[in-house]
Amino acid sequence: MTSKELSFTTHVMLRSEGKADASNVIRNLSKSPNRAKNIEKHSLKHLDDEEIETITLMYKWGCDGSQQTTFKQKFINNSDSDANLFQSSFVPLQLSCGHEKQLIWQNPLPSSPRYCRPIRIRFVKETADITKEEISYIENKINLLEPTQKQIVQQKKKEIQEEFRTKLGLIVDVLKAGFGNSNDGNTSRRFFADHELSASITGIDSGLIYSIEVILEAVSSGHKIDTTKFKLFCSDSAKLCVELYPWHPMTPTLYKILFHGSFIIEKALLPIGMMSEEAAEARNKHFRLYRQNYARKFSRESCNLDIINRLLLSSDSLITGMRPTQRKTTKPFLKETIEMLLPAETPNQSDSSDDQDLGEETVEFSDEPWMSLSE
Repeated sequence: MTSKELSFTTHVMLRSEGKADASNVIRNLSKSPNRAKNIEKHSLKHLDDEEIETITLMYKWGCDGSQQTTFKQKFINNSDSDANLFQSSFVPLQLSCGHEKQLIWQNPLPSSPRYCRPIRIRFVKETADITKEEISYIENKINLLEPTQKQIVQQKKKEIQEEFRTKLGLIVDVLKAGFGNSNDGNTSRRFFADHELSASITGIDSGLIYSIEVILEAVSSGHKIDTTKFKLFCSDSAKLCVELYPWHPMTPTLYKILFHGSFIIEKALLPIGMMSEEAAEARNKHFRLYRQNYARKFSRESCNLDIINRLLLSSDSLITGMRPTQRKTTKPFLKETIEMLLPAETPNQSDSSDDQDLGEETVEFSDEPWMSLSE
């Protein structure tokens, strides 16, 4: 089978998640029998050029083996046999276009062989090795075709990551050895600190980035929030997001914040910023530190005992309350953030700072002697 024939059946813009950009498939159909020409002529005549370029083909392909009747025919190699057949095939399922996925055509019989197109036929017995070989063969042929939409997205992602690294010194969305990725609080803060530059790198509207920064700053502030103002601001941000990017589905997290955030804040017993998981997440770092440097290694029981004792010691409320707290002045809250915050209530304690305003935050440092390492 030639690469041209494979290109017709599997096509040019195959995607690993089961989708394909079929703009070139339609052009390839013109080379197939008259029935394919009729599909192009009648099903697509109402589409404009822009819709043609966004056509998406949903499909399935696979391979399977079966036993066949042996014919009295010669093979070039006498050891070959036609008793077993192994074939790979392709079935188109649905054709749609546009960001709204307007349906153009749908396979009425997806489980029927009527639309099942052959890719390759081999007279071999189905085995695990043969199946892996066939899958590898098809995937290699796919890789030789034109770049897929997914590959284009991956290339764009690499370009954005490189720009963040060179212009802001940020390593964005890169897997870390062993666990997690490089996206953390510091990365987020530096991203939002210069929203104009971040917008120029990503292509996202700077106003939308700024609005999300305001919302995140208010939610994580640890102060009480005026839910009415917060709801109005989130509503305006949601409208802006939908108007600018109607083709992109809103992430579940962003949806919850924009549409349900005010209700959750209203029902929370304490300011929503106090409910974060930062303390528990930071404890994971302490656990690794204590386990690596401050625990006995000759016994698992002794090791775990040393870790839990150190965790209990470092979190004791009496000892922690006696420790001096170092203060660090951060940049003031944004104007829009301050407008959404309610006046802070200062606890009646002799060591509390009564003149602390919304422009300052207290940052506690890990100054325990048992955590200090030579740096």
